[in-house]
Parts: sequence; C-alpha cells; structure tokens
Amino acid sequence: MYAFSKNLYDMVICNSMESMPAAFALDLGRNIPVVFYTHEESMVFRDTRKFKGVFTESCNEFFNRLMTVDYAFIGTQSQRNVDELKVNGCKNAVLLPMPMSERDLLTQNYEERSGVLYIGRWEDRKNPEAFLDVIKRRVYLLKLLPIVMVRKNLRQD
Repeated sequence: MYAFSKNLYDMVICNSMESMPAAFALDLGRNIPVVFYTHEESMVFRDTRKFKGVFTESCNEFFNRLMTVDYAFIGTQSQRNVDELKVNGCKNAVLLPMPMSERDLLTQNYEERSGVLYIGRWEDRKNPEAFLDVIKRRVYLLKLLPIVMVRKNLRQD
C-alpha cells in the first residue's frame, strides 16, 4: 500500500494468477483499470481440461470466478482465447497479443547451428552467474533475447 500512497498509477497488470486475489482484496479495480493476463492454459480452456495443471481444481475454480468480476479486464494472446473466455463468462476478455522481438526465430532454418539461445526470465534464484560461467568455459556463442530483464551490473567477461 505504500506504493499507492506515494504514486499515481494508470493501470495495474496482474501477470500471474497469484496476484489476482491481492488486486481483488485491495479493491484496486474500482479506481484503477486492472488487467489479468492469461499465462496459464487452464485459465482459458476449462471444459476440456484432461491434464493435471499447476493448480488443483478448487484453486482453478477460485481463479475462474475472479476472472468474471465486472471491473477487471482479462488480457489474452489470441482471438480464439477471447472467444473461449467469453463463453466461460469473462465478458471483459480482450485481445492483448504478446510482442515478439525476435521474429526471425519463426523462420524455418535447417542449417547447422552452434551456441546457446537463452529464452526466459533472468532471475537471481536461477543463478545466472553460474550460467554465464558455463558459457564462458565452453566458449559458446550466446544470444540473449531482448525481452529478458538483465541486471545492470551483469558481467561482460
């Protein structure tokens, strides 16, 4: 709440299912637009769920109901997802495709490649320094996608 007492925000984006209850409990959506983004497949495709996802069924049901509140927008990657969400009662579902900065990765290429391509979050808990040490020792070519958040003090050697 300290951040809200010192700053004025245009929007709150909940990028994980776990942040949804907090935004709901703080009643943020009544004053600031709140967008919940559907990263978890089970948030969109509910009736055909034949797999054990990350969450239990009762937990999925809890999140499914949160996605139907009037003052929250449900952002998702495709029109197919929007249509599916609306069938499931999410009347505020909107298309918010994720940008892809390296579109050439979609081009088919059967040539031999070398090096390491890292796609993912760059987080301390994943020990990025050890990753860089392995790359350095093996003299691999490394390409980091620009969507990765990198600490400012990242070693260059």
